[in-house]
Amino acid sequence: MPLVSVIVTTYNRKDLLTKTIDSILNQTYKNYELIVIDNYSNYDFLSYLRSFNDERIRYFQNANDGIIAVNRNFGIKKAKGEYIAFCDDDDLWYPEKLKVSMEYIEKYSADIVYHDLYYINSKGKVKLFNNKNKTREFNKPVKNDLLYNGNGINNSSVVIKKDVLLNVGLITEDKNKISWEDYHTWIKIAEHNFIFKRIPICLGYYLVGNQKISYESQVFKNFENIKKYYS
Repeated sequence: MPLVSVIVTTYNRKDLLTKTIDSILNQTYKNYELIVIDNYSNYDFLSYLRSFNDERIRYFQNANDGIIAVNRNFGIKKAKGEYIAFCDDDDLWYPEKLKVSMEYIEKYSADIVYHDLYYINSKGKVKLFNNKNKTREFNKPVKNDLLYNGNGINNSSVVIKKDVLLNVGLITEDKNKISWEDYHTWIKIAEHNFIFKRIPICLGYYLVGNQKISYESQVFKNFENIKKYYS
């Protein structure tokens, strides 16, 4: 059971963070550490994290100047695990998320695995992302699929080898790539011919709230940005 480092970045969302942490601590896969990086929230973050009294949790504060990739990379550099998993502070995992992910990595010798997420809308209803936003199995070459068909990976669904992220120079911290830095990272990984594997089930939730329309607009905008970048 390889060690998985779960990285959560957070800022001023204590109530949501509580639910996120609880869903991670409830994993059936037991060999993991939880790294939480806070962008100096407006509450006593350090005391709050201490209150969990769980030795699996390591917590830090680091200013990211509005660039979330800064704190994701901060977490990757602190990680002790062979594998990295990302979970945003408004996302929730099923208890078997890590277990299933690691089984797929072993079975398919994958470098990165990912899966669908349900979304919770502003009325609290749970739905599956529509075909435009859900994940997909990539055609080869994977880079071309990502460029021609858009991003097919939800960040909070990913489990990836740490060495893969180090190999591509971690996640870009370029301010011009804010909101599509993850998409850019998947393309960099694809350029190196690492093995992607989709897990064809939902293993978590993504909180959309009142942001559904703007989220879908952002997905399209990110697609346009990445096409311009690689054109």
